[in-house]
Amino acid sequence: ENEGYVFKEAITNFLDERMIPELCELTSDKINILNSYFLDPICLGELESVGPRCNKFKCKLAQYVKENGPRIVHTLFNKESPLGSLREAAKFLGKELSAVFEETEMCTCGKKFIKAASKCAPSYYGNAVFEDMGGESYRMVNFATAMRNIDFDAAGKAATLLMDHLCEDTSSGKCINSIVEVAAKAGDAYETTFIYDTYNAAEAIHSGDEEAMIEIMKKCDNLLYFHIHSYEKPTDKPFGKYAMHAKNFYCDEYCKEGRGNFYPCCMRKMFGDKKMRENVLKVIES
Repeated sequence: ENEGYVFKEAITNFLDERMIPELCELTSDKINILNSYFLDPICLGELESVGPRCNKFKCKLAQYVKENGPRIVHTLFNKESPLGSLREAAKFLGKELSAVFEETEMCTCGKKFIKAASKCAPSYYGNAVFEDMGGESYRMVNFATAMRNIDFDAAGKAATLLMDHLCEDTSSGKCINSIVEVAAKAGDAYETTFIYDTYNAAEAIHSGDEEAMIEIMKKCDNLLYFHIHSYEKPTDKPFGKYAMHAKNFYCDEYCKEGRGNFYPCCMRKMFGDKKMRENVLKVIES
């Protein structure tokens, strides 16, 4: 099935000649400045320390990109895509995410890969960086300084906690599958909102048309109704407007039962993870 989809020649050559040989065959006792591009000796050594079961993780990921990437990109973005709605796009993406999680053992090996990468990141300096900087010394110094100041330890902890949440078992399989189901519902609501808006629903709401408000409030399949309350209470707090939108969307008493579950338990636990938030803040502050 994948034989009909391939990347352009330049990308295919890059994968075949540079990425896959390095990620699948190169070992820390053979790496040098001439045969490496993405990896440096320190990072390759850390990635090899994940153990025999997960040592092939980076190779499996590269192979998956080559074998499935063209089909995924074509299906999602080509004008002749068979996907007819945001719901279908979310379902398709969820299926592909499930496949890559399973094939690469993301929930086990992905976490080990994150920990290894976070250890070597402060000193990372592969040939890809040198090429991207054009060999200009001031840019390379700035890059090295930034890498040493970023709190990669906190970044690794936050990413590991995120992976724990995404891999939590749910009635849909994994939490990532539950989130995809929510995305599909949100896609339906987003598209329905535009259908309603062609009848100037938003304009009627903002102008204070009570009848229009009542009609919108009776329908829980769109994203218009929660604007009614959010615009009544302006706020200067960071992300305050988005917090009000989220509260009105998830907590509206009239709609939350009939609309279905837009906030699965695992997703609530993920957003409520204090340790993950604290580590993200450490990265931002660094």
